[in-house]
Amino acid sequence: VMDTLWYWMRERHSIHERRRAGQTPWTEDPILQDYKFTNLFRVFDRNTQFILNEVIPDGPSDLTETSFRIILFRTFNRIETWRRLRDHFGKLKWATFEIDDYYSVLAAESPIYGHAYFIPAPNVLGGHDNPTKHLRMIYLLMVSGFPTELKKLHHLKDALGFAQLYPGLGQFTAFQLLLDLNMCDHFNFSEEEWAVAGPGASDGLVRIFGKEVRGSESLAITWLWENQHEYWSQLSITPPLRHSTNKGVSAVDIEHALCEFDKYCRKKFPDIVIRRTVIKARFMPSREPYTGNLPKKWTRSAAAKAIMQPPPAIRRNGEVYYEVSHVVMTSGKSRFLVRWLGYEPDEDTWEGAENLGENAGQVLADW
Repeated sequence: VMDTLWYWMRERHSIHERRRAGQTPWTEDPILQDYKFTNLFRVFDRNTQFILNEVIPDGPSDLTETSFRIILFRTFNRIETWRRLRDHFGKLKWATFEIDDYYSVLAAESPIYGHAYFIPAPNVLGGHDNPTKHLRMIYLLMVSGFPTELKKLHHLKDALGFAQLYPGLGQFTAFQLLLDLNMCDHFNFSEEEWAVAGPGASDGLVRIFGKEVRGSESLAITWLWENQHEYWSQLSITPPLRHSTNKGVSAVDIEHALCEFDKYCRKKFPDIVIRRTVIKARFMPSREPYTGNLPKKWTRSAAAKAIMQPPPAIRRNGEVYYEVSHVVMTSGKSRFLVRWLGYEPDEDTWEGAENLGENAGQVLADW
């Protein structure tokens, strides 16, 4: 299964390259011929290309207005919905945004939402239906200065933590929105070594590593990213590249591939059952022009290196200390696990209960 992951990534991107070059056949793989799979590289998928080619350049290029257009599109995630709003209002601007006006256009025709991942409608903001709640969510993001505050951050992981403070933006949906924003010139988060695994990618990891990988998906994706060239070499596969300056696939692209790879495995390895066993969508070529553009900044400059470090110690009243997140006792053993706030689990955090003396229970309770 592990070997098949690297084969799938190479072959799926070769389909993209052959299709753009006008070559046929696109593939000899019967599963890839019959069923619909998104591209290896997220940026080449249809809706992402639409954001890059039509949403980002369609209006003022300042931080606020560019971010508004990206947030508006990805909230509903449907090209036809964007075009409907565009036809009615002309340029879509935060400066002229009114919830009631936008709702009247959205409510006049359905469907409104795309088939890809769905941002849950935040009930806490009020509204009688999903479109109203989503428009209120967009208003809250913009009126609170979300793009401006986001620009102050330097790492994708920090940006995700900030985005999740907003109602409606869960871990995976917030992560996808950040990747869209990262295509414009105002943000430059590195997408190399870290990514959030969605449900499909999590299932793909289980097929490779077993169910024990649950809960450690981001670490597993980072491991695949770090060790990819060993597998490319062992299998004599030329690494797929989204651009000639890249040295392989990023962690974000591995996460994106794992979701589609899980679908592929349902046919390739039918005896390995995770959750779903069928692929619903058959492949049908889109009538939309097939493009493969990249953000210009990706070809002219490297993203900021985002090597994440544990958070610094907390300083309070001039003293330095580390805060305990929680403590887990082990049954039948005089050991406990101390999780320090902001740090990943590590063997070094295991301590012997005897180190706390006779008052171990009270000390733990105090912590």
